[in-house]
Amino acid sequence: MPSLQDRNKDIITRYFTEYWGKGNPDIVDELCADDFLIHYPMHGPRNGKEAAKKMLSEFVEVGPPVYSWSVPGRQERCDDSCGLNTISAQLMENVTNFMPGNGQSKAFPDLSFRLYGTPLIAEGDYVVGRWIGGGTHTGITFNDLPVGKLETPNTGKRVYFSGTTIFRLKDGKIANEIGEEKALTALQQLGVVEGPNEGKEVVYDDAVGL
Repeated sequence: MPSLQDRNKDIITRYFTEYWGKGNPDIVDELCADDFLIHYPMHGPRNGKEAAKKMLSEFVEVGPPVYSWSVPGRQERCDDSCGLNTISAQLMENVTNFMPGNGQSKAFPDLSFRLYGTPLIAEGDYVVGRWIGGGTHTGITFNDLPVGKLETPNTGKRVYFSGTTIFRLKDGKIANEIGEEKALTALQQLGVVEGPNEGKEVVYDDAVGL
């Protein structure tokens, strides 16, 4: 029979793969306690399952398609809720251009993190893991940061950084997820704080886990 530590590591591996790797917030309902607390310095504490799911959705969910069409001297936009039926037959006779848009994505729709460098370490109810990852700002404006904000959508700026997280489990459910990330590196990459001095750039080496 697997030990408590091995069972806990299996739970964290699945949670991390789904939530941070695949951007699946629904895994919170299955694996986390009702009073789940997730806390990373860049975003502050989020209490409860719904708050944890909302935090992830702000990064990665993609909104409905947006349709746009134009007629001489006029332009219309409509999301998927109004559909194509809102274009009257008379208007369609004058349409000069029609194309479906991609919708407005959340800030970092490709955001993804993975466990990195060292195996998970477990002791009693606690599991500790190191991770790495990031994403590209190709969506909406974003201000869920400790300093500064991305006031322009789709900047194309990419973040890639590492961190360490301590998980606490209770009765087979994740109760706490308390992390420390390389916030300075991420904020520098986003251009909201001054970049590193020459020779102090962060460089990751997957081969040695640094």
